[in-house]
Amino acid sequence: QTQIYTPWEQLLNLTALAIGSICTFIYLSYVYVCSQSVIVTAFAHIVMNNSAGAFSYFVVVENQLLANMGLSLTMVVIVALLYLTGQFSVFKSLKNHHHFV
Repeated sequence: QTQIYTPWEQLLNLTALAIGSICTFIYLSYVYVCSQSVIVTAFAHIVMNNSAGAFSYFVVVENQLLANMGLSLTMVVIVALLYLTGQFSVFKSLKNHHHFV
């Protein structure tokens, strides 16, 4: 069944998806910088997608907006934990080893 969203719900949904996408990009960038392997990064992406899919076996998604917000919140927590534990320092070391144009 298709859900009809108000303009505010659509805006909230797009905002949640944008924030979640940015956090996912940061997480996968972190995995790549640490592993220096596209294969490991692809595997991390596959595991992340399968985890999100497996979640649907435990709950019934009746509101896609709430589901999107939940996934985005999960990625925000992961990125916050990486930041708070100082894991972003790997990006500084990358800057010192590569020449960016």
